[in-house]
Amino acid sequence: MKRTIASLLAGLCALLVLPLCACVSGEQIKNYNEGVAAFEAKDYELAKALFLTAGGYANSPSYISAIEEYESIYLEAVSLFGQKQYSAARNSFDAISDFGNSAEYVAFIDRLSARYAEGMEAFEKQDYVTALGRFTQALGYEDSDSYVKRISNFESNYQLAMGFYMEGNYEAALATFRKIGVPYKDSDEKIASIYELFERKGITASVFRTLFNESCEAEGEDLRLPVADVNETGFAWRTTNGMLVVGNIDEEGYIRTVSFWVERSLRKDLGEEGVDRLFAHCIHALTSDEATYSDILAELDLYLEGSLGRGGFGLHLEKDASGATVLTATLG
Repeated sequence: MKRTIASLLAGLCALLVLPLCACVSGEQIKNYNEGVAAFEAKDYELAKALFLTAGGYANSPSYISAIEEYESIYLEAVSLFGQKQYSAARNSFDAISDFGNSAEYVAFIDRLSARYAEGMEAFEKQDYVTALGRFTQALGYEDSDSYVKRISNFESNYQLAMGFYMEGNYEAALATFRKIGVPYKDSDEKIASIYELFERKGITASVFRTLFNESCEAEGEDLRLPVADVNETGFAWRTTNGMLVVGNIDEEGYIRTVSFWVERSLRKDLGEEGVDRLFAHCIHALTSDEATYSDILAELDLYLEGSLGRGGFGLHLEKDASGATVLTATLG
């Protein structure tokens, strides 16, 4: 009996001792406390290492889970940053701004955003030199790359146009300056000077053809003047719908007179409205100023009766003996 009681007492003692054996060591408690201090100091890498050695003491697992959640958000943010999804990356980094170098990422993205905004402001003010610099500093952010390419194309076309201009190839210069599409450096002044030249000297046959085709294309009309020869004294072309275009040029290739012949059969096919539209394109192409095709069409009667001229050309409308309607433009 004494032996049995002694055994039971020993068993109870053992049960009492077991929890004490299962308790964490002083080292683990020390690591836990240091882990909390490291966590509060935002040294999450050290904190995690210390909590892992705390053997599950107190709420070490909760701390570890929190740190691992930060790590997950951070890695996702870095991935988004690498994919140039800066807005989403910034939101994630900002949510854990005190984790690792998240704050540096936020500051970097904010700098990109600021440079981009400055670039947009400069671009809208047509300060393309400043805009190019700012967008270059923000490469990869939003559509900065496309703006850099666009402004670089402005410069390339400008330099090409200036080369034509200095050579006296005003047709090519005008076409290239217009290709820029925005006022760039002194492109507007150069275009104006070419217009003034054309007002004095008229327009060349090739420029007329280009402007005619552009006028038709802008209105969505399937009508063109195909490329054809120009001899030393003039040209005779047909549009794709059959209108005859006959002109005389000077020794430099500038048009002196040009007549647009709408024969009776074509007039019947087109109808009065179609003929008006055709003549409006012809008149529109006599110079390359800012007047639109719609402007010409709205005042077509004044042009056809000779009250209005265009690009230094006077206009005269008549019918010949064959029944063709002929619009003639004469320079001077």
